[in-house]
Amino acid sequence: MHKFFVVVVLVCSLLFSFHVSAKSYRSELRQATKQGRIYDAKTWDANLLWHATLFTDDYRQTFDRKHIELQRLDSVEAARWIAGEQTQQSKGWEVFMGLYSKSDYKAFSSGAETFWHAELIGADGKKVQPVSVEAVPTTPYQFVMFPHLSRWAKTYRVVFPKIDLGTSPALSLWSVIGESKVTWKIK
Repeated sequence: MHKFFVVVVLVCSLLFSFHVSAKSYRSELRQATKQGRIYDAKTWDANLLWHATLFTDDYRQTFDRKHIELQRLDSVEAARWIAGEQTQQSKGWEVFMGLYSKSDYKAFSSGAETFWHAELIGADGKKVQPVSVEAVPTTPYQFVMFPHLSRWAKTYRVVFPKIDLGTSPALSLWSVIGESKVTWKIK
């Protein structure tokens, strides 16, 4: 009986240690996602509510595992997906953004006509502009992968050139009505 009890305790402790060491997707998403806001000082109306998820190397791996699980990819499809994601990761820093703003303030792109301007700020204060800003349709997949999105938000895939992010990169979103800045802590 004593041996049985010892075995049960060991198995439970091993299971618990594996559970604690492997972070959940939600936990990783919470660390990779930051929220910013700009309010009208007179009326307290929201001029901009936004979330930004920075695809660090760690978050990309967690995202890939969740995608493979959701899409039920076999090993060949999963390997192909991961290879494509690693290629994307090597080309630039990807930020998935959800923006909610008044209709007059909705224009967000990498062109000159954009209302919102984005800057990624890395180590030593180096600032870079986005290489591309792509509007992404908000689908049920996005709501599962990014549950913080509201149904009124417009979603974008924003890619910045690769720079040294350091340990506390920041993203600034600004226009003539104000600026909002979010900062991440990276290990």
